[in-house]
Amino acid sequence: DPFAYIKSISAVGAEAGIAKIVPPQGWKPVFNVAAGGDGIPFETKLQEVHRMQEGRSFGEGARYTRDSYRAMADVFATKYMAEHPRVAAEGARLAEEKQLSPARADARALEEEFWRIVETNTEEVQVEYGSDLDADVYGSGFAVLPAGSSARDGPDTAEDEEDDGVPHAWDFGALVEHPSNLLRVIGANIPGLTRPWLYLGMMFAAFCWHVEDHYLGSINYLHAGACKTWYGVPGAAAGRFERAVRTVLAGVVRATPDLLHRLVTLVP
Repeated sequence: DPFAYIKSISAVGAEAGIAKIVPPQGWKPVFNVAAGGDGIPFETKLQEVHRMQEGRSFGEGARYTRDSYRAMADVFATKYMAEHPRVAAEGARLAEEKQLSPARADARALEEEFWRIVETNTEEVQVEYGSDLDADVYGSGFAVLPAGSSARDGPDTAEDEEDDGVPHAWDFGALVEHPSNLLRVIGANIPGLTRPWLYLGMMFAAFCWHVEDHYLGSINYLHAGACKTWYGVPGAAAGRFERAVRTVLAGVVRATPDLLHRLVTLVP
């Protein structure tokens, strides 16, 4: 029962402002490889990573399909790593000195590189983010399970079919209808609130600091691809965080008092 589990760890999550749930062995949800739509185009946001402390609105990126976006993202990552060999070298150093796994060390090195770009603004880096894609249109990342089956010990990937299958218990579309979810009584179909969104990201693409809509909780699942790094602030520290932002970005906040409501700013 997802809600029973979330309730059991809510105190820990509230203390940190965020919690990571790792499915135990054999319980990884089956990935719907059709997620993102087959040939369905979507818009992207153009993010200037080197200017993310300036509170600038994102521009319009190119239109992609799922497959063309993946190809673009792979080319960008390969080219960036080739042109910035220090990132791979830093990952190797961290793996050896900090005894980290190669994947964790590489993720740490990329994280440091990301903040270098954001903080120094000495190098222009532009990426595109496929955000806020309606799961009713582009598909859920959770595959439908055959009728009578459970989430355990299934294949890693599958392609959704219109049959009599059942959704995974953690499928966000199913969570909306859970008896313990008060959102089920809203009676309106609201994307991002009562209907899940799908996100397609690439190296250095980012979702900026924000408070969730209506101060509700948020749940996200990383289905496939590279590691994703999250940052959270507990509610008890929200005031201190906002004061810190006003101090670090005093001029930007004076010009744009509602800066943190615009989802366009990052502060390290």
